[in-house]
Amino acid sequence: MLPNNSYYGNYRTRTFSEIYPEVSEFIADYNEIFPNTMKQDDMSKLYYLLMARYMNSHIINSDENQFKVKLTSIIFSYGPTWAKRLEVQDKLRNMSESDLITGSKAIYNHSYNPSTAPSTSSTEELLTIDDQNTQTHKKGKLEAYSFLWDLLATDVTGEFISKFKTLFIQIAQPDYPLWYVSEEEEGD
Repeated sequence: MLPNNSYYGNYRTRTFSEIYPEVSEFIADYNEIFPNTMKQDDMSKLYYLLMARYMNSHIINSDENQFKVKLTSIIFSYGPTWAKRLEVQDKLRNMSESDLITGSKAIYNHSYNPSTAPSTSSTEELLTIDDQNTQTHKKGKLEAYSFLWDLLATDVTGEFISKFKTLFIQIAQPDYPLWYVSEEEEGD
């Protein structure tokens, strides 16, 4: 048994869950420093993801304010991109099979009457051009699902949550206790 009868040792800092026991405190601290840069729904997701990964992890900084600034800086730097990637990933997951096999379209326009209204630089098929060739490509199901598989192979959340790793103590052994000598003890 350790000297203070604790199985967790002598940590000098609090854990993530002790600093942020409620999601509202987490969101309030972030919005105080970087207001309106992340949606509240995304911040709630992030809070629970951080709790799942770092709930009982002790912070590395002795100064909790410095920890909070570092935490919010990481969220500000990478959070909006993570949220957008999460949105795109969700759209990819919900694509229908017909969306997957739809390929690209190549449009070749040629106008014998350049003074007429339609522009040949349009990306849409034009009905009034004298001569137009289009090529529509269609993917096979195997190619389409292979492409989707490659896009979904990496989850955007794991990479983002790992950016917070440097904010927490990485060793299994607790901190050594700090020993202080008071003025009264020096004379003895």
